[in-house]
Amino acid sequence: MTLFPNECVSFIVEGTIVTGDGQSQWEAPYAGEIVAVEGFIANVGTVGGQTRIQISCGATDYLTTEGDFVQASGTGLMENAVLAVNPTFDAGDIIELDIDTVPTGTDSADLHIRLWVKIAPVDGY
Repeated sequence: MTLFPNECVSFIVEGTIVTGDGQSQWEAPYAGEIVAVEGFIANVGTVGGQTRIQISCGATDYLTTEGDFVQASGTGLMENAVLAVNPTFDAGDIIELDIDTVPTGTDSADLHIRLWVKIAPVDGY
């Protein structure tokens, strides 16, 4: 059995979070597959709603259900995120963190998302 290394890729947004694509980016130095995603937000914000994120590469979304940081739960942990069936990427792809919604109070802050990736096998190894 051949084992391939795994890597943890971090996306960090410091301070107040605003909506928009490409809030944090990573250029993949190799081909691979996202095997898990997790996240934490230090401040879930106020008034109502949630901070909702997507991980993408161009038109490809890697989460079929976006990740939420819900005020009502108050844990700061990401909820609901479901990986796509085939979350693969190629060397040179720009993988980015998109912020799709923020709470009504627009004061959620300090977000950290981690992707666990499996490096694709290389011919001859």
